[in-house]
Amino acid sequence: MRCNLFFDNRLTVAWVLASVLCLLTVGASPVAAQDLDGDGWSVADGDLHDVPGGLCTSPELVNPGAFDIPGNGIDDDCDGIIDNPVANDCSGAAQISGVDGPALAQAMDLCAVTTESPPLAERRWGLVSAELRRSETVATAPAQVQVAVSAGFGSGFAPQGQATLAVLSTGTARDADEPGYIPPAPGFSDATNSSLPPAAFVAAHGGRLISGYSGCALIPGTNPVYDGVLLRLRVRVPTNASALSYNFAFLTSQFPDMCTQFADHFLALLTTGAAGIPADGNISYDSLNHLVTIQSLFPEYCVPQSGFTCPYGSAALQGTGYDPAGDGATRWLATDAPVVPGEVITLSFFIFDVGDHGWDSTVLLDNLHWRFLPQAPLSGVGDGLPGAFRLFPAAPNPFNPVTTLSFTLPVAGPVRLTVFDLGGRLVATLVDGSLDAGTHSAVWDARDGDGRSQASGVYIARLEAGDRSLSTRLVLLE
Repeated sequence: MRCNLFFDNRLTVAWVLASVLCLLTVGASPVAAQDLDGDGWSVADGDLHDVPGGLCTSPELVNPGAFDIPGNGIDDDCDGIIDNPVANDCSGAAQISGVDGPALAQAMDLCAVTTESPPLAERRWGLVSAELRRSETVATAPAQVQVAVSAGFGSGFAPQGQATLAVLSTGTARDADEPGYIPPAPGFSDATNSSLPPAAFVAAHGGRLISGYSGCALIPGTNPVYDGVLLRLRVRVPTNASALSYNFAFLTSQFPDMCTQFADHFLALLTTGAAGIPADGNISYDSLNHLVTIQSLFPEYCVPQSGFTCPYGSAALQGTGYDPAGDGATRWLATDAPVVPGEVITLSFFIFDVGDHGWDSTVLLDNLHWRFLPQAPLSGVGDGLPGAFRLFPAAPNPFNPVTTLSFTLPVAGPVRLTVFDLGGRLVATLVDGSLDAGTHSAVWDARDGDGRSQASGVYIARLEAGDRSLSTRLVLLE
């Protein structure tokens, strides 16, 4: 058992008192075994912050299962070291042979590893497993030429995180000058690689693969898909994380190719207990919020044709193996999706051909990271969020039955402030409308939208404004 005592210019009386309490509980096993902040770990389990003190205003976010957020001055993961360097540089070289699921996860900067059901003392966040397969129903690995760890793709797609990125393709996951490259048109074909599309996805769309335009016919979901590559990650979420984020870019030789039965898809299917995930499970969209299929995609790198404006020209396609004069691609896009702190999620990246084996598409994946439940007043630390956008700790907290949530907005605009239980169920909507820039507050009276009193326990308040979001925990006492 360690107690984290350190001294710097941020030391406060409250921090000293909290540290003294930590020392006292070491010799008092009944107290040490109590989980005072409700995060699942007691002092005896290695939780160095079981009560508020100093910079640690939310001790329930500090435990051995947390991510150590750089720069916030707190030993978030209770390993005795404050502000550990981020260990996300574990894939330093390109790789085009022997590529497996873990290698692709590392290329996306997911370096921490853990196990599915460890004892509490060993329960850390990280990658549980990474499986490379042809589809949900076919566990056989795709052809090795369909995957790669790359130091960059062509001239326009540099890594968004560390030194490498992951490449999945219905064709060959290669630049034009790499061994094994086959032009995407007419393309690569693996006659043994056919399966059915994801059952839950097509069920959510009435048994069909969804089309992006109202004038296009829907494709029966019972038809096979071809040359599929599916990377399935199981990941334990840090106990102080509220969302995952990653970058992706999609390149295709089927541009423009609307309203045909040939509709390559890229899906990112997330299984989580968090609220707000679409019914089909897909969380990645293009810059116009379209599904990433060839019948709906908005390509941003291309030569203008058939009504597409191609806002960024076609130079970024140079060297990718996709023809700058006739193919299309998105720029690097970002996906953010809510997760439940501490849960094990499944995230499946799946790219496949529909209707044929040729005319290929490729997806690039990189920079998988977390967004955090903030420790006030450092609400933007580690999250890349501007300091003027803040959600402050509820006051009082713990509370019964009323607490106040205050927040600041840098600009006027639409805002939502909601309360969820730990199962991801929406409990109450406190704010839903446009507000001016500045400081605002809202009161929660521990009731749901129908006026029913809620049970004691931990709840999550989430503030959303534009593409930003922040969360904080609320503890309702009996």
